Amino acid sequence: LDRDHELRSAQQVADELGQMKGALMKLGQMASYLGDGLPEPLRLALSQLQSKAPPMSVELSIATVERELGRPIGELFVEFDPEPIAAASIGQVHRAIVAESDGTERAVAVKVQYPGVAEAIVADLRNADLLGAVLRQGFGGLDPAEMVDEIKLRIAEETDYQLEARNQQRFADYYRDHPFIRIPEVLP
Repeated sequence: LDRDHELRSAQQVADELGQMKGALMKLGQMASYLGDGLPEPLRLALSQLQSKAPPMSVELSIATVERELGRPIGELFVEFDPEPIAAASIGQVHRAIVAESDGTERAVAVKVQYPGVAEAIVADLRNADLLGAVLRQGFGGLDPAEMVDEIKLRIAEETDYQLEARNQQRFADYYRDHPFIRIPEVLP
């Protein structure tokens, strides 16, 4: 009976976090990687968050792209798949095709951040003392202050898609002529 209750409770926590965006879902995803640090039912339930995130509506996704890039979707892309190929804790990815200046077409991935998620994460992270308390319970005797600070910094960085684009472009530049490693170029 206790094991059944543990499994139901863990699944309820994972289901609730899975409906949230931002820091809480991201923390649930990160917690699932802790392996032996969490009770098995909770770790298994949280592991679902690594691949399951509810996508935003088609209308909201298109409106976000148009607002961020300053033009209608039809002017930006030859084709834009309204169904995301992936959805995660802070955004989702769509397939699209762009026309190059010479008229050739190129397949691209369009990463769209959920509107307001960066601000929500900043607000969520102000309450990181709760995370510290949870970590203290799960890892008795641990002073999680430095770990919490590091987690806050890394989660905040994940909302900075411009930083991500610069880093990806650095990798693309570094591996440009590599015989088998290919890093996609970033289109500004």
